[in-house]
Parts: sequence; C-alpha cells; structure tokens
Amino acid sequence: MSIEFPNSTATAYDAQQTDEPFDAAWKEKTTAGNAAFDHGDHASAKAFYRDATDEAWRQFKRASAGIVGIAEDVAPMMVVCALNSARNFQSLGHYAAMEHAFIATADVFLATLSDAQAPKALKNACILHFPKMLSEYRNLLSETRQDQVQFDEYFRKARDASISYHRSITTLN
Repeated sequence: MSIEFPNSTATAYDAQQTDEPFDAAWKEKTTAGNAAFDHGDHASAKAFYRDATDEAWRQFKRASAGIVGIAEDVAPMMVVCALNSARNFQSLGHYAAMEHAFIATADVFLATLSDAQAPKALKNACILHFPKMLSEYRNLLSETRQDQVQFDEYFRKARDASISYHRSITTLN
C-alpha cells in the first residue's frame, strides 16, 4: 500500500548526504512560523508552517521508505505541523482549513498503521503521538465551538487502528 501525501509540494528524497541534521530545514521553518505567529503576522506564519509541513511530509515519506533513525522523530514533526497550522487557521477564523490540517495528518497516521509494509518504528511513533494530536485538536474544537462529529470519528479510527496494530505485533511475537 502506498501512502499518499495530500496537499504537499514535497518532492522525492534526494540522496545527497549532508552534515546537517535531517530536521534542520523543518526546525528553521517552524521557528520562523512560530515567531510570525507570536507577532500576529498570520499570513507569514501560514507560509512558514506550509513550508515546515512540506518538509515534515518529505521526511515522513523517507521514514515510510525505511530510512533508519528518523521514524521516532517524524511523527512528532507531523503533529507539530498539524497543530501549528490548525492554531494559525483558528486565529484567522478559517475553520475548514483548521480541520484539514488535522485530517491530513490523521489520515496519513491511520494509513501508516494499516500498512503492512510500513516500518515498525514508524508505526510505533504514530501510535505514541496520535493521542497528543487528538487531545490538542479536541481543545481547538472546544475553543472555537466547532462540531466534534469528525473528531469523534477520528478518535474511533485511531483507537481501532491502535488496537489492531497491538494485536498484530503480540500475535507475531
């Protein structure tokens, strides 16, 4: 099963090796987005968060392909991107975009958990960080008084995927 990365301009991994940490570009964009958000410049924050999200998607795709040593970090990167973008969209009153920021990441986590070929370390990272994302997103919905029907559905899917994954690894051991 191939995992699709919606609304991302990320490109295929370029095999060049550098001395920079794999998440350096992501950290730079996230830090710039946070600074813009803190100064009330939501248009700039949106652009920086989009770039950070593209980088997180790119790294997640690398982890999905089995690149060793990054799986534990890419899931929290994805969660940070989803929540930063959602919070920024909330500040702009763009509630559909806020929801999409969450749903795109939730869908990829769910697809990863159901993908028999996905690396175990990546699945473990998704399971570990999915509850944090769900909790923070529920808080955003409460603050904006948005309908939680979609949230409830993702909560159920995440719970079911987690149970299914845990059953699969306990029966293999």
